[in-house]
Amino acid sequence: MFGSVDAAAEGLRAQGYFAGREVATQVYLAGRLGKPLLVQGPPGSGRAGLARAVAAATGRPLTVLTCYGGSTPGETAGEPERSAEAASTGSPMVLVRDVHAAPAPFQVWLAGMAAAGSGATTWFLTAASGDGLHPDILRSAIAISLSFPVFEAEVAILLHGVHGISRALAAEVANFAGRLRQQPLRAQPGVAETLDWARALGALGAHHLTPAVVNQTAGCLLKDARDLDAFHGARMAALLGGRIDRSG
Repeated sequence: MFGSVDAAAEGLRAQGYFAGREVATQVYLAGRLGKPLLVQGPPGSGRAGLARAVAAATGRPLTVLTCYGGSTPGETAGEPERSAEAASTGSPMVLVRDVHAAPAPFQVWLAGMAAAGSGATTWFLTAASGDGLHPDILRSAIAISLSFPVFEAEVAILLHGVHGISRALAAEVANFAGRLRQQPLRAQPGVAETLDWARALGALGAHHLTPAVVNQTAGCLLKDARDLDAFHGARMAALLGGRIDRSG
């Protein structure tokens, strides 16, 4: 996929995916060794986004399949995705989402397909964790563990992905999102939510965060009504008063 670790890191950055050196190394090694990548992490941590960034950076077609409890090999056509950058001339990529949700026979079949086709097709498999994964999946893949981005990375993501946002507001958004993720939420806001929130703030003409604007736009960050009810008002505003560990 990439000629070096540096090329992988730069290619991901060019797509707005600001991965650490470890992630870039694993992406490079998967291509070099012809191994599938098993990308684990919580929803919103950029599991599927990594595959899409690699496809866009390398100009390759991407097919996406989402697993469920009744997945069978006969239902694996998936949905093709094409980015504006993709020339669709390279070997294909397949993103198989939520592998942990699939039954064991499907996982065994998938591990065999990924191993047999690795010379021509790059496979990205995503899961919340190793729980529920068949040993054949674990043995066949190179694993990546993702978490929510550290402060500096999330600021970079916002500056890249939100037109016209100031560095000061990007820093406030990233800081607040980091503090919110430390709370006992039913559904933590991911990178997609912070991007949406920052765009919403721009649409409202907000140049910095205030208790009023945070509460008025909380639905961009929190998608579970119980979280919205629990953190509405003073409890949400109180999160503006502190800072998170900048080093992550």
